Amino acid sequence: MDIIIVGDGKVGYTLAEQLSQEEHNVTIVDTSDEALRKADEALDVMCVKGNGASVSTLREAGAEHADILIAATSMDEINMVSCLTAKHMGTAFTVARVRNIEYTVDTNRLKRDMGIDLLINPENDTAVEISRILRFPSAANIETFYRGRVELMSFRAREEDFFIGQPLSALSRKVRDLPILFCAAERNEEVLIPDGSFVPQVGDKLYLIGAPLGLHGFFELMGRYAPKIRNVFVVGGGRITFYLAALMERMNMKVTIVERKEERCRQLSELLPHTL
Repeated sequence: MDIIIVGDGKVGYTLAEQLSQEEHNVTIVDTSDEALRKADEALDVMCVKGNGASVSTLREAGAEHADILIAATSMDEINMVSCLTAKHMGTAFTVARVRNIEYTVDTNRLKRDMGIDLLINPENDTAVEISRILRFPSAANIETFYRGRVELMSFRAREEDFFIGQPLSALSRKVRDLPILFCAAERNEEVLIPDGSFVPQVGDKLYLIGAPLGLHGFFELMGRYAPKIRNVFVVGGGRITFYLAALMERMNMKVTIVERKEERCRQLSELLPHTL
């Protein structure tokens, strides 16, 4: 694929390195001679000097026929305008890193108005992941689908788990009636697709998919279900904290934030009326 990366900072350089190793045609756009020289010497990429929001710069980079444009500069405005301009020029798919809280209040409208196909907010994504862990402390990872109606989670099988050493087909009706499915298992770096004859072993990394209530029920049967967390203490009042506190407020958790800067405390108090 023909991929344009706007911004040659840490994120842009790492993306270019990985994508070029996968034999994609990568073009980097940046205003820094030093950053472009480093990329040109170390990577198999093309480099274009200029403003990533400029039509002439994007045309030189090949935006009219590009498959993907990834805007990952340190400025949200440049990233958004780069996507909008590239989309109008003919780029098939655009990705923007947007971190400012004010821009991410209504992400669906922002994506539609600015021609952004995928919007990535690193701090918000981190907060969402932390909130999922708060819901399922025993889970190694949780992904959501279909607007939160379906979840995919992974966890390590322990010796005390009731299903160890018996095929899945032998599990009790209490388990079989839950709206969940054992969809994969990882054992000794090998991925397995379980069927009724699959026998879980201690140390297996098991993947479950299903309705959130079903997953809750399964963890409750395992004895790993954690009582609902009601009080959370957060140190630091940065962007991640803001996004996380907003999520926890909606989860009816009592949140306390400690932040050294008085002005930042005032800002958070205005933004988070139910947080101390």
